[in-house]
Amino acid sequence: MKIRILLLAIFSFPALIFSMDLIVMDTCSTNDFCDSAIDLPVSTDLGFYCQTGCTDQATAEWFDNPCGIGYSATVWFRVNTDQFARVMNIHVSSDVIKSMNVSLFKAENGCVQLEPVSLTSNNVPCLQGYNGLAKAVGTRISKNSTYYLAITDVDNTGGTFELCVNTFSFGYKCVQDRNIEITSRLSGGPLEGPFLPGERISICFNVNSYNAADNGCQFFQGLIPVFGNGWDPASFDANGQPINTTINGMPIAIPNNGIYGSATWDWFTDVDYHYDNPYLQEADLDNNGTVDMCSLLCDPWCANIYPVKGSCCAPCWGNPLGTILPPGWLAYGNNGPCPTPGPPIRVDAGDGVNCDTMMGPWKFCFDLVTRDFPDCKTDITTTDLTLAFFTTTDVETGAWAGSPILCHDLPTYLIPGLICTENNNAGTTTLDDVCSGDVVSFELDVPGVDYWEWTVSPSANVNDSVFEGENGHILQSYPDVTGSSPVVIRYDAVGHEYTSSDVVYKRIQYRAWPTIQYQLPHEIEICEFKPGMLQITPTNISGGKPPLHYLWNPTGDTLSSLTLDAPFQESNIQLSVYDTIGCITNDSVEVKLKSCDFDEMYPDPGPNDTIHHQPTLPHDGNYTTPGDSKRIRTNFHEFNSTTDHRIKTIQLYPVPGDNKITLKWLFALQHPAEIEIFNLQGNRVQKIQVNLNDGNRKEIDIHSLPDGIYLVCFNNEEFRYMMRMVKI
Repeated sequence: MKIRILLLAIFSFPALIFSMDLIVMDTCSTNDFCDSAIDLPVSTDLGFYCQTGCTDQATAEWFDNPCGIGYSATVWFRVNTDQFARVMNIHVSSDVIKSMNVSLFKAENGCVQLEPVSLTSNNVPCLQGYNGLAKAVGTRISKNSTYYLAITDVDNTGGTFELCVNTFSFGYKCVQDRNIEITSRLSGGPLEGPFLPGERISICFNVNSYNAADNGCQFFQGLIPVFGNGWDPASFDANGQPINTTINGMPIAIPNNGIYGSATWDWFTDVDYHYDNPYLQEADLDNNGTVDMCSLLCDPWCANIYPVKGSCCAPCWGNPLGTILPPGWLAYGNNGPCPTPGPPIRVDAGDGVNCDTMMGPWKFCFDLVTRDFPDCKTDITTTDLTLAFFTTTDVETGAWAGSPILCHDLPTYLIPGLICTENNNAGTTTLDDVCSGDVVSFELDVPGVDYWEWTVSPSANVNDSVFEGENGHILQSYPDVTGSSPVVIRYDAVGHEYTSSDVVYKRIQYRAWPTIQYQLPHEIEICEFKPGMLQITPTNISGGKPPLHYLWNPTGDTLSSLTLDAPFQESNIQLSVYDTIGCITNDSVEVKLKSCDFDEMYPDPGPNDTIHHQPTLPHDGNYTTPGDSKRIRTNFHEFNSTTDHRIKTIQLYPVPGDNKITLKWLFALQHPAEIEIFNLQGNRVQKIQVNLNDGNRKEIDIHSLPDGIYLVCFNNEEFRYMMRMVKI
């Protein structure tokens, strides 16, 4: 496979383009995934780097975006920008693949974290290509960053394409914000297209903000449009202007329809350019008999044959004239250094007010109609709905006496698609993501169609039984997806007429996610007076569309784990795990209380441990006093409360207590002991030393303790006893 490097000498005149062929690895099998993206060594301001790509063995991605990256074959490329990069231009062309989409991502953490980048000055989430061409001009980027390009073969045709990328340190010097806006379409449907033959489209070319600082105080003066050959010639007047154009809602050519001063905007066919500009080229690019303009800065196939030449001489020009620009809208009426009022345009300044303030907006709005069938079938250019515009300042086309500081602002492009066929293609409808087990409904209703028949793939992932119906039929799909990954379900429907052989093609597709699955223990047993906390966590979680969300009832917690604090209560805990598309699975766990001895409640290293239900379920219950018949376990001895006399001779009173309580024992201490009081969270709140000369009782002051239940531990190196105390 070969690559081509187009070198553009940005800072020398005339501009030169060189090409070079290199051999690289076949991209049909190497860059199907983001982490195997092919690097494009692009250098800022040094022209396009072009490389051939291939989608023959490519697959769809596990995630989706508006360009169908999760539904169609996609390959990846990587660009590491240098310290000068500010703007990126992308050009993709193919003789085989008719619908190619372009997505751009900024890598925040390699392929693990990809942030979508809005493309072109139109700020589209991704670029949809038609007729084997996708052109993304003027995308703002960051220096010293890594970007990933995803090229998607929408129809999974398979084949080769050529990708060309360059970066620039400029492109928004004067015009700061511009875009092309589709405001309405006659037949309804998505404003981005594709459009139908003979359809009326409402369009605005917008220059939203303009900056006169840092450029010698130039004013915005001209907008030169470019229209593809797919637009009906009847949409334009004899001079090539779209009929009934308005500027900021006012008709073209009426006096003072500009924004500032006495500026008036009108359509001109005789405006010349004042300085040599080798990047701008003029030619009949689509062979429709009209002169178009292209830029070597953003189009690798712009022929470097007819560069724009300048005129002479400042400030009023015209002797001789420079290259006559294609027709466009230009402003006059604000006198510059020339005393003669315009027109011609070359003797007046543009539509501006000062040298600092952001100026604008200007909205040039009009209607165009697409070519009807079969006119749109004449050749490939008759389906070309290119919309583009270049801008000029009064340095380039008006009266000017200063230094020739050219802005070199990039043009703005929008290239929607045209469905040109007698066997009408009703396009593709992508429905919202669903969960396995849902019912997906779509009404098959297209004018002129009498009945439909359809197929579905993969058929193994649906439980459908109906595959035909009258026009207006509600197609119902029953997705059945297992495993851990989503599945794209596609329906290809063919609409028929009873009295004609014409057909209509319609595709419906959606992504189905597996049912959410997880595991909880059926029940958890916990010691009734165990201090600390209990954490419940679902395991083996799968399915659903990430990110998953959690809701625990009756607590209302929304974390992936539920933490219960002592004192514990018997309860039924319910968990709902759900996502943003409606997948939800419910389960529950029973929390039960048990009686436990001291060592179960306080395993080593002490009473401040945290309880988890895995791997060993906790067991707990009422702490026993020495008078109970439970077995009491000490550090050295294990004795039964019914046989050991010391168990029967320990008493804590009064219970409940108020300010003071007394611990009494009737056996002789052989070693000093201590009394420790713990709250139910396992925290020691009081410690009292017991000496051998304290006799057989100890009075304990508890007036400073909050009301509640406490555990009293009486122990030394021979024994350890646990009792419950209630403070009121």
